[in-house]
Amino acid sequence: MLQAIHFRRYGRTCQLVIENADQLEQILTLDESLWMATSAPASAYRCDQRFLALVDTNGDQRIQSDELKDAVRWLLGRLADSTHLGEGLDRLTLTAIRSDSAAGRALLESARYVLASLDSPDAEVISLAQVQAFAATMKARPLNGDGIVVPEATEDPALRAYIADVIAVTGGVDDASGRKGVTQELVTQFQGEIQPFLAWRRLGDPEAGDVSAPQLPFGPDTPALYELVQRHADRVMLFFALCRLVRFDPRSADRTLGSGAELDALDPAGRGEVEAYLQGLPIAVPEAGGRLPLSASAVNPLYGTWAEALRSRIVARVLGSDCDVLTEDDWARIVVAFVPYKAYLEAKPGGLVGALPVAKLEAYGDANFAEQIGALLRADAQVGTLLGGIVEVERLLLYHRYLMRLANNFVSFPQLYSPDQRALFETGSVVMDGRWFNLAVGVDNPAAHSAVAKASNLFVMYMEITRAGGSSFSVVVPTTAGTKGNLGVGKRGVFFDIEGRECDARVIQVIENPVSLREALAVPFVRLWRLAEGKIESWSGSALRRRPWARRLHS
Repeated sequence: MLQAIHFRRYGRTCQLVIENADQLEQILTLDESLWMATSAPASAYRCDQRFLALVDTNGDQRIQSDELKDAVRWLLGRLADSTHLGEGLDRLTLTAIRSDSAAGRALLESARYVLASLDSPDAEVISLAQVQAFAATMKARPLNGDGIVVPEATEDPALRAYIADVIAVTGGVDDASGRKGVTQELVTQFQGEIQPFLAWRRLGDPEAGDVSAPQLPFGPDTPALYELVQRHADRVMLFFALCRLVRFDPRSADRTLGSGAELDALDPAGRGEVEAYLQGLPIAVPEAGGRLPLSASAVNPLYGTWAEALRSRIVARVLGSDCDVLTEDDWARIVVAFVPYKAYLEAKPGGLVGALPVAKLEAYGDANFAEQIGALLRADAQVGTLLGGIVEVERLLLYHRYLMRLANNFVSFPQLYSPDQRALFETGSVVMDGRWFNLAVGVDNPAAHSAVAKASNLFVMYMEITRAGGSSFSVVVPTTAGTKGNLGVGKRGVFFDIEGRECDARVIQVIENPVSLREALAVPFVRLWRLAEGKIESWSGSALRRRPWARRLHS
């Protein structure tokens, strides 16, 4: 049964007292209108980031009131002994964990596994440092519960090579330790491409397939002859296009071989220049008849060897007779002759495995590598289940260490009013204008924050804090005593963080409001004086404009 709810007055507010587990449980029934905060950025708290991430269940980088309540329910529901909760200890006795619930028993089992793995099977206390160190070593292992298998997960060299090849052709994925590995999806994709690719390759392999097959119109010579035709096919098509141009407009004949300026600029002694110039010329001199010579002496020197090979190896086989020139129709007949082989190449399956040697693929297709990977993934899944339990033990210890303090910096703010303590959301103190400003709070977006702070009636300064290494962050500092003094944009000072490290501080924005009652009473007179001062300056300037001799005297 819950104790009576107790409040304590801090300043002008009454805040819930949260000093033990019973009082922590009371926030579950406390109306949110009585909370000091109902939402806050996680970055505002000087606290273990892993703890904050666990509380922030929706991952939006903000702590909401319902998330804090869920954390309280989770913690209290797993503790059999919560008497030390208010001490903020990062260790627990195993007897403090509930054993009368499935969730509690799972925590106990995981905690005992950690202690046994650390050679302390008889220990009755487990610490946060032990759990986090053990979890780190688990993640560095080849089987670390992330559903990814790395080559180091097996001692079998053949299986290692298989995993390495899957990674090589798929890119792999990063496992928890940062190493590349494979998933079941990648292995299935890789394995599924092997047999279709090998079957396709056999159809076009003159040594393994049927040389009389339609996809091999020239038998075992088909692949080499196709490569020969394709090597400069684009140049041949350009040549016939230029021939059509010359036939239509004879004036263009001189332009098809480049400009005279390029030829005049050519240095015949420069081999690189000569080859570059030839690269820019057609395969042969375009002419209205549209005939491509096939002798080395009649074509561009860069293509002489190719033209001779085309004539000796292909022309007679396709056209039925030897000839020393090709018409556009002749070239079309040659292209058509290779259509079956081209269609065969375009139907090539196995976009991944095609880069690997055929001998490897045949071995991978015959052996049970995929099954072995499956066994490793099942073992990895078991580790994942175990690691999930260890993460829950870490959650328990983090909540035991920090949740009470977070509640006292969220539901209530007792540390904000204590001269001996610093609230979790405080970042440090500032020395500026000969005085101390002891409250500084980190702020991610000063512009958005200032839009709300303008309604606070406080004199507020936004400062840029620069660390020794050059990195910077922003804080908001309220001025609640004394006077404005020399405070303003551009003013510099010294910032001391919670650990006492010194940084440079510079005011980047100010929301001006009276700092004290004395300044508030003086505001109407200050405004009146500024109005009068402005009028005097206006009158003075007007008089000077009317009296040129006065302007000279004044200057």
